[in-house]
Amino acid sequence: MRNFLLAAAAISAFSVAAALAQNAPNNANDTNASPPAAANPNAMAPPINAPKAPPFKNEALIEVPNTDQLSSNLVGLDVYDDQHHDVGKIKDVAFDESKKINAYIVSVGGVLGVGARYVAVSPDAIAVAYDAGNHTWRASIGATVDQLKAGPQFKYDGQWNASRS
Repeated sequence: MRNFLLAAAAISAFSVAAALAQNAPNNANDTNASPPAAANPNAMAPPINAPKAPPFKNEALIEVPNTDQLSSNLVGLDVYDDQHHDVGKIKDVAFDESKKINAYIVSVGGVLGVGARYVAVSPDAIAVAYDAGNHTWRASIGATVDQLKAGPQFKYDGQWNASRS
């Protein structure tokens, strides 16, 4: 068994080395070698339909108060009801045109994400707080799974289903 494992490890190492060697240029005169990314003028070209950014002002650089919440702390956060039952998970945050949070998109039901139903919930309906003692974020809602499932379904359609650049 030991010899088999050693042979398998040697074959794996050889395969990786061979794959890496195929991607490396043989010499400086190799005409098939790709130029470095910095030498490629199109490497950093913006997308064709990129929005025009406003002129930058130093006032755009701001301090974020430690009382603010980050979307990365919200997305993926389990939501519990008043009886401490897990009723869903915050999957997304929706902003209105003024960039104010309009809704939390919560997945309800399903097993491991399969069969889950998405609902948009007002941010006023979900209490989110940092638990300093446990170094974790907590979210709770005064609704049951059945109440959330009975709400209108949110669907990732149109612009919400578009790829990101």
